[in-house]
Amino acid sequence: MDESPSDIIVPASGKPDRGDRLERILASRIGKQAEAEARAKEEAAREAEKAREEAEAQEEAEGEERISDEELFRDPDELDTIRDLTISLWMAVKKSNKIWLSLGVILVVIGLILNLFYWDFIGESPRELLEDRDGEDKYFLDHEIGDTGTMEGKINSIEYLPDLDGDFFLTRDTQLKAGGLSELLANETLTPELVYADRIDLDKRSIGNLSLESGVFNRVEYTNSRFTNMSFTSVLFLNSDFENLSFFDSTFDNVIFADTDLVKIHFYNTTFTNVSFENSKLEVVLIDECRFESTDFIDTPLKLSYIRETSMMDVMFTSTSEEEVLVHDMLTFHNVTFEEATLNNVKFTNVVDSNLLELANGYTFMRVDGLTLMVPGNQTDRFREDVYIWAEWEVVSHGETTWVSPVLNFSYFDHTVMEAHPDKVDLTLKQTAVFSVMMLIGGAVLVFAIGGHLIMMAMVKFFTPFIVGFAGIGLLFFTLNQGTFLNLARWMVLYFLPPLGKESVIPAAITIDGLDWWLVALTIAFIDIVVGLFLAWNFDIAKRIPLIGAFIRRLEKKGASLMDDKTWVEKFTFLGIVLFVVVPFQGSGAVGGTIMGRALGMKPAKVWSAVIMGALIGCFAIAFAVHQGLDVASEVGYLNFILLLMALVVIGGLVWIFKHWEEVQDEMGTLWTDISDRISFESATSFTKSINLDSLRRLSGGGDEETGETGDTEDKQE
Repeated sequence: MDESPSDIIVPASGKPDRGDRLERILASRIGKQAEAEARAKEEAAREAEKAREEAEAQEEAEGEERISDEELFRDPDELDTIRDLTISLWMAVKKSNKIWLSLGVILVVIGLILNLFYWDFIGESPRELLEDRDGEDKYFLDHEIGDTGTMEGKINSIEYLPDLDGDFFLTRDTQLKAGGLSELLANETLTPELVYADRIDLDKRSIGNLSLESGVFNRVEYTNSRFTNMSFTSVLFLNSDFENLSFFDSTFDNVIFADTDLVKIHFYNTTFTNVSFENSKLEVVLIDECRFESTDFIDTPLKLSYIRETSMMDVMFTSTSEEEVLVHDMLTFHNVTFEEATLNNVKFTNVVDSNLLELANGYTFMRVDGLTLMVPGNQTDRFREDVYIWAEWEVVSHGETTWVSPVLNFSYFDHTVMEAHPDKVDLTLKQTAVFSVMMLIGGAVLVFAIGGHLIMMAMVKFFTPFIVGFAGIGLLFFTLNQGTFLNLARWMVLYFLPPLGKESVIPAAITIDGLDWWLVALTIAFIDIVVGLFLAWNFDIAKRIPLIGAFIRRLEKKGASLMDDKTWVEKFTFLGIVLFVVVPFQGSGAVGGTIMGRALGMKPAKVWSAVIMGALIGCFAIAFAVHQGLDVASEVGYLNFILLLMALVVIGGLVWIFKHWEEVQDEMGTLWTDISDRISFESATSFTKSINLDSLRRLSGGGDEETGETGDTEDKQE
């Protein structure tokens, strides 16, 4: 046993007392052991506190972390639940009433089959598959004149060919201000023989009895004007725009239209000789009793136009592109003569003779899954692209009054067109809804057969919000015209896609599609009300649904954390939930408000009432503000209105900063101190000093410059 000098007590006699010495040594050892145990307890307490803090931080982070689909499928609880449900379902099926079970299966199967194959049952499909020489699958019509049938498909494109007669174009009697050469030409001329006009705007003028020779018209815009008895010779129109013009008894000789758009143009008794249209556009053009000689249409499509009592001699339609065929589309012919016509990499589609049409209301051409359907009247208000329609059609012919030379044979034209009356064309929503209801009834019968009355009532409670939602959509479908309903339905779908909310969907629907502000507000509020009904009524059930329940529980945690940040919600309960639904910030709305209300212990009816009030107030407030803002913007100008909004935002920010100046000053002072510490010279110096160059040399295997020793030697010495 080791003995220190302080542990030995020397008695007066000069000899050490052995018993006292042992007692003193024992007491010293006990004291040291007690101190060591106390230090160990303190260290263990610190470690436990540190572990608790880390566990709380990790639990909080996991609560905020998004649960991925992969993690959901790996969750043993979720997998066990799915397994138990599958086993329970199988046992219930074995014990179910077989008559009701068979009836439910029959209804579901019939509804599914009708949804998928209904159109093949009620009529003959016009689709015939043909593989063209490029190896692509294309549909074509292989029917005789007069064949009828029923079709269904998605609209790929829709365009309206208006009635080009009547008052559609400017007539001779239209009252316009008289114009002359000064309105057509600029003051500057290149030479006495060449007239040059640049950036000339002509609007609402009546010009006649003029002859223009050797002229260049660059970037001119002629709109809403009439030309009578005009002669254009050796003239170049370059980068120009012609819109809503009428030419009567005029001639174009040796004229070139290059990069020029001619939209809504009427040519009557006009002669074209040695004329070239290059990289231009001819759209909504009425060519009436005209004559074309030696005329070229180069990379210039002719669309939505009417040609009648016209002869075309030595004309050429050419596309310079080797990869894409140029299409002349949706044309109406009446007594048109083609002679010595040439087509290079172009084709005519949807060419119809006027004796087949009643052009009083025009016609709409709809491309449906590669086939063209022609419907009288303007159908663009009823339908749009990417929607499904059904139609009863009849095959009609065209080309009977169009004479073509052997050079231009009928193989360049479509000889049959599908035509349908407006009352024979409709959306497929009605049929789809009927078949879906049939499937829903079949599913209800299956649930009743398997689970009995209790399960049936639980399913009714679960699906009632969905039924209410579909009923509201059906009401919109039957009360609105189809075009408005389709536009509104698009925004209803977008509203379900995060991060879009009512603060973005409502203004977009009003400004982009021009929908009524009150209709948009009512529709979006209705969606919030239905979603709130589902969550308020089935909150506990939804939390236990496999996979879906995990997402709802995550939203509940987010709602709880958001409630901690916004304590005013808990203080006011009902009013707080209303305000929570009204105010458009991330995490609010019907979903967040319902979850937060249930987390606060509110009854479902009370939570839903708060959601209804908040949804109506918030949606109508945003829609009315946008409506009023558009009215103000139309009066002051949109640019001025945007600048005004920006100014209001800046002023509001400055006012807020002025009222909270002390808080802002403290925050900015703390931020500035933190930034200064991070970029200060002392911090940079300390950071530099913290880099041990000797350690870097040891890691790289180098030696110290002063001692010449390697890193390994230093490590051994240490």
